[in-house]
Amino acid sequence: MIERLWISVAVRVHGRRRPKLELNADPELAAFRRRVVRWDANRALTACAAFRGDVLTAESARDDIIPHAVLENYVAALSGARSLTARLFSEADHSLSRKRWQQAYTTLLINWLTEMILGARSEAAAAKVDERRLQHADAGISSTV
Repeated sequence: MIERLWISVAVRVHGRRRPKLELNADPELAAFRRRVVRWDANRALTACAAFRGDVLTAESARDDIIPHAVLENYVAALSGARSLTARLFSEADHSLSRKRWQQAYTTLLINWLTEMILGARSEAAAAKVDERRLQHADAGISSTV
């Protein structure tokens, strides 16, 4: 089974929910996004800390919207994940505005998902082989399975 974690961030500033466009006008937003945040300081990071599945992070080095510190906060919170694959698109911007960046991201996602699916199937098959060996051993059957 593949576990998934979808993160949805509801933004509250000064105790009230704010629309995303309004947030971008906040002069304190950039400083807020660059700070270190503990895993237990917000709901999204708390969910990450509890997650035990496989994780892929993709970061654009020239991202003018999401600073590197935000990704560091998520990666730190995901310390209990089964696996963590991190990739950096060294020339890409936030929106992956060039076709080659979009293609690179799509290729990354397809390859990672394929690896996760094949790995999950392989683990399930190995578990079945082990179970069958135990059943044969309990029944006194010699097995080469």
